[in-house]
Amino acid sequence: MELKEVFRLVRQESTLLWVGAGFSLYAGMPSGWEIKQLLYDNLNEKQRGEVNLADGLQRFTRNCELLMGRERVISILQNRIDRPGADTFYHDLLARIAHFRTIVTTNYDRLIESSFKRNLGVIVLDEDVFAGGQAPTRLYKVHGDISNYKNSIVLTETDYNRQYNRDFKAPFWASVLSEIATKHVIFLGFGNEDGNILADFEKLEQLEGDSGRKKILIAPAFKSHVDKSRMRILGIHHLEMTGQDFLMQLINDIKTNINFDYTNDLTDSRTVQEFINAFDLRVTLNAGPSGVKHMNLEKMDGRTTWHLELGTIDTQVKKMLSESLYDFEPIEIRGHQLTDFTLAVEGFHLMNIDTIE
Repeated sequence: MELKEVFRLVRQESTLLWVGAGFSLYAGMPSGWEIKQLLYDNLNEKQRGEVNLADGLQRFTRNCELLMGRERVISILQNRIDRPGADTFYHDLLARIAHFRTIVTTNYDRLIESSFKRNLGVIVLDEDVFAGGQAPTRLYKVHGDISNYKNSIVLTETDYNRQYNRDFKAPFWASVLSEIATKHVIFLGFGNEDGNILADFEKLEQLEGDSGRKKILIAPAFKSHVDKSRMRILGIHHLEMTGQDFLMQLINDIKTNINFDYTNDLTDSRTVQEFINAFDLRVTLNAGPSGVKHMNLEKMDGRTTWHLELGTIDTQVKKMLSESLYDFEPIEIRGHQLTDFTLAVEGFHLMNIDTIE
C-alpha cells in the first residue's frame, strides 16, 4: 500500500488511529525497559535476586507486584508518568488532525488529552462510554489511565490475562469493537522493543473477524523476522517511517487537498472547520445557488499570507505577466496556457491547475 492511499483514507475520515508507547518516548515518557529498570531500582538487595531484568515487561512487573505490592508498583509508575511531557510537539500536531474521530491508545499518560483544544471524549471505563461517546472525537484508553481509577491499569501478566477474559459485550469493549469494525486501522508508535505490540488487536480480531478493512503499521524497519511474519499473517501493511514523519507529511497532504475534499464532499464541513481553526485561521465555507462550494481563509490575528505559483511556456502569457507588473491591469489567462498553477493561503491550497479552465 502506498502512503498517498493512506493519506486519502485519513482525509475521507474512514480511519481509526491506534497509538502505542513509542509515540510518547520523545516527550520523556519511559520505555518498557526503563519501567523495568525503575522498578528494579526500588527493590531491596534480596528482592533483586528474585527477579530477572531479561524477562518481558508483563512477567517482570508481575514479579515486582508480588514482591512489593501493587499499590507500590503503581505509585512508582505514577511518580514517573503522571507529569507534563518534556516536549509535546507531535502530540500537538496530532490534536490538530480533526480527521481522526477515533483514537485508541495503550498509553497510560495524558499527553494526548492535554494537547487537545477541541472537544475530546476520554473513555477508560464502562461508565465513560455514554458521555465520552457523544463527543465528536473519542479517545479509548484500553490499558487504563495513570490515575489508576478503579484499578484500570493493565500492566502485569495477571492484568493481561484478566483483560483477555473479560466481558467484551460490556459497554467499553463493545464500543471499541464497533469502531474497529467500521474503520481502517493505522498503528502508530509501535516499535521493535515492544514484544506484545499487537496482542490487544489480535484478541479483538478473533472476536470481530476480518471485515475487509485495511490495517497499516507506521514504524521503522523491524529487525525481527518473527515480527515481520506476524504482520503478514495479520494482513498488516507496514510503511517504514517514523510516526513523527507520518504526521508531518499527513498534515501537508491535508492542507494541499482540503479545498478539493470539501468541494467534492469527501470531508465533512465540521472536520474542515476544526482542522483549519487549529492553525489559527478563520474559515468561511459557502455554497452558491448552483451548489458549488467555496472556501475563504484569513488569519485570526495579523496579516494573512497568500502564495501564488504560476508556470507557463506561452510567450503571450509571459508578455502579459511582465507588463502587468507595471500597469496593474487585469489580465485573463486560460488553463490551457499554463503548465503549473497553485494559489495557497497560509499553506492551504485553494486552487491548482486542475481547478481552472
